[in-house]
Amino acid sequence: MATLLIFSSMSVLAQLNSSSGDKITYAIPFVLVSTDARTSAMGDAGAAILPLPTSVGVCLAKNAFLEDKAGFNMTYTPWLTQLIKDRRLMNLDGYYKISKSATLTGSLSYLSYGQFDLIDDNKFSKGSINPAEYVGALGVSKSFGASFALGTNIKYIHSNLYSASEGTAAVQSGNAFAVDISSFHRAEVWLFNKPSHLAFSLNILNIGPKMAYYFNSEQRYFLPTTLKIGSSLSFGDKDENELNIAFDVLKMLVPSQFAGAEQPSVLKGILSSFSDSKDGFTGELKEVGISIGAEYIYKRNIAFRGGYNYRNTITGVGSFLSVGFGFKYKQAAFDLSYVTGNTQNAFLSDTLRFTLGYSIPN
Repeated sequence: MATLLIFSSMSVLAQLNSSSGDKITYAIPFVLVSTDARTSAMGDAGAAILPLPTSVGVCLAKNAFLEDKAGFNMTYTPWLTQLIKDRRLMNLDGYYKISKSATLTGSLSYLSYGQFDLIDDNKFSKGSINPAEYVGALGVSKSFGASFALGTNIKYIHSNLYSASEGTAAVQSGNAFAVDISSFHRAEVWLFNKPSHLAFSLNILNIGPKMAYYFNSEQRYFLPTTLKIGSSLSFGDKDENELNIAFDVLKMLVPSQFAGAEQPSVLKGILSSFSDSKDGFTGELKEVGISIGAEYIYKRNIAFRGGYNYRNTITGVGSFLSVGFGFKYKQAAFDLSYVTGNTQNAFLSDTLRFTLGYSIPN
């Protein structure tokens, strides 16, 4: 039967063939990556920084505090182009204020792995395929007063890696629904005799059923359910100079591969993810990621950003440094980020990301 040679060498597609050891195995890893260049430039930190029209997907709850009536943004990421030219990640986000305290949001994320050639055991061509995954989402956020907000999001996930027959197992596209829930709280504090803002967010992302890639098989893959806690501190006057510092901590809520051949239910898997590592507490710490980033904004128009993201390789995402800048002219905004990292470990290493946004004032 046809064999996809390049699949055996690409770790990003290894989700159908889990590796050995105390490693977390899950479907659709690309949903763990930020959807915009602003957040990406800050090391994927920023869950608790107030949103801009070009960064509405980090924490759904805080979108209730968006100032403009509506807006949208598009992010384009040419990914690993040194290997395959048509490999790319694209994101589209939009929002609409239905009232002063409530905001509707919608998003679509699409990842193309590029074209792969198929050959059989005799090295004859069997054509080619174009693996791709996408996630569509609709959400709502609601503020309760000037400092607290809640948000929820429902997603439809489609993962088409290789729809064909392979031996006796028929491979199918994976489909699932998932939910995000989040909260956001901000407060004014005084630092250096000047008013500043301290904010926190709590997010549980990608809660949903396991995904199947094989017909008539008990093998299922967990979604990358994640707990993300964000914090931020903002200094300065928004109309002059503003400095934002963000610090996020995340924990994968996916059971370790060590958990055994008989998979737990989704709820049991989430609960067991805090204590199922064969290395005990030390092993659980490996599932914790840290992001730290900073952003300097001059007169609301020009921004300079940088950050660092730490993830152990068992999570499948990897660590990276990032930098970027942003520019705003009237209601249009442009953000750019550059992500460094080991190409063997970091999902979006050596990658430029571009975000273009536009907002409609009240």
